[in-house]
Amino acid sequence: MKSSLTATLQHRIFRNIWLAGLVSNIGTWMQEIGAGWLMASLESSPLMVSAVQAAAVFPVFLLAVPAGTLADIIDRRKLLIASILWLFFVATTLGLLTLLGLMSAGILLALTFSMGIGTAFMTPAFMATVPDLVPKNQLLSAVTLNGMAINSARAIGPALAGFLVAWSGPGFVFLLNAASFVVVLAAIFTWKSERRKSALKSERFFSATRVGLVFVRESPEVRKIFVKGVVFFIFASASWALLPLFVQQELQLGPKAYGMLLGALGLGALAGGVCLPKLRHKISLENLVRSGMLLFAGAALVLAINRNLAILMVSMLCAGVAWIWVLSSLQSSLQYVLPDWVRGRVLAVFMAIYMGAMALGSLGWGQLATVTSIPTTLMLSSLTGLLLCLLSLKVRLRDLEDSDFTPSSNWADLNSTIPQEYDRGPFLTRVEYQIEPEKLQGFIKDLRAMRQVRIRNGAISWGVYQDVTKPGSYVEIFLDDCWREHLRQHDRFSVADQKVQQQTQSYHIEGERPAVSHYVSLDV
Repeated sequence: MKSSLTATLQHRIFRNIWLAGLVSNIGTWMQEIGAGWLMASLESSPLMVSAVQAAAVFPVFLLAVPAGTLADIIDRRKLLIASILWLFFVATTLGLLTLLGLMSAGILLALTFSMGIGTAFMTPAFMATVPDLVPKNQLLSAVTLNGMAINSARAIGPALAGFLVAWSGPGFVFLLNAASFVVVLAAIFTWKSERRKSALKSERFFSATRVGLVFVRESPEVRKIFVKGVVFFIFASASWALLPLFVQQELQLGPKAYGMLLGALGLGALAGGVCLPKLRHKISLENLVRSGMLLFAGAALVLAINRNLAILMVSMLCAGVAWIWVLSSLQSSLQYVLPDWVRGRVLAVFMAIYMGAMALGSLGWGQLATVTSIPTTLMLSSLTGLLLCLLSLKVRLRDLEDSDFTPSSNWADLNSTIPQEYDRGPFLTRVEYQIEPEKLQGFIKDLRAMRQVRIRNGAISWGVYQDVTKPGSYVEIFLDDCWREHLRQHDRFSVADQKVQQQTQSYHIEGERPAVSHYVSLDV
């Protein structure tokens, strides 16, 4: 079924939260401009001015994964509300101290860092709620709309902040940012989350974090999405990082020209977002992402060799189209392949990779521009993008919109004869197969997929053994931390996992199902 941006916005709760998010993103960009301007007035050191940006970004990179774990093991709506209240409190404090003339460089950095903490805990929970707000066939449109909101805010926020800072000072801008969080809170309160209930206690924090990272490691499609993301973010970071200096040093122009180029980029993101859902039905995911990468590399090349502002604005328009194509396609594809129980953790890893690749890429390209020149660096970033696209041709993304990762409820409950001591373990499961010789190679191949299912869903070890006394007899075993963690495997077993299991069991002798037995360790 085809979806469109208009159809997605017809969902009232999503529309409310999206509009509130747009307002909040504008407030966030205003906050960043105001904080940078305020620091410049407090300290003349370039290091201190750049430290404001570092203080805002570093907590997000540092805390993304723990925040993603919390988004999976506690109520996401409550986590969102707590994070937004924290951001409101910090922004209000920042505004009041500034208006009262009590601000110092140290306090500004501390409060900016605190804002970054709130953003770190809010973002994974917000990203993970998107599938709860729209039907699955509209995930791409929803993710695209969120990307369009961010890019629109990137164009509107700095321009608005520049006017307001000149008119009333940064303190008023900080208070407006605080007010934007009230708008988000009001939208969140209109939503009643309905997450699937489990009879098991919530996962332990450190165990849940480990399982989330293992899920990433054992999910080929997730790894491919991450590889494509790193490839794109590393070379695309050059244009983002060097654009202000490019305008100042190469074009010899001021903030008005910089704002015009940013506005063109934001307009391109809007245009690219509008056409993306229809385009996605005609072009495969792999080709769409690759086209976006090549288009962005081409835009960087135009920046390197051209000085005509009108042509540069067209180039930035194309860069905005490319950015939204790649980022929205990767994020929506990630949403398709993630079951709800681990969604926050994996999206948080993606966010950490995004922030890390952009930060490291910016530093690397900045250093290269220092020893060479800005045009040379932009040209090299473009050529690097082309080369990385060629090298990543073997890492092909598959279209997985029809994959079903909802719980299958296929596993029967255990009829245990021992007391239910849920924390007792380790817990071992044994599956016996009888395989005919001519089917052995196919069986081994599909067992590899079965291994990924077991490990992804929480098993701490897995193995398969051949009976040396009984021809054709093979035993699959996997180990869970305890009985409770084994029962989580039941909860997590999806429809897609069930298909893998059925394929593996199809090699077993006809008319029978493999015998399954369970064992819990004894303290001896």
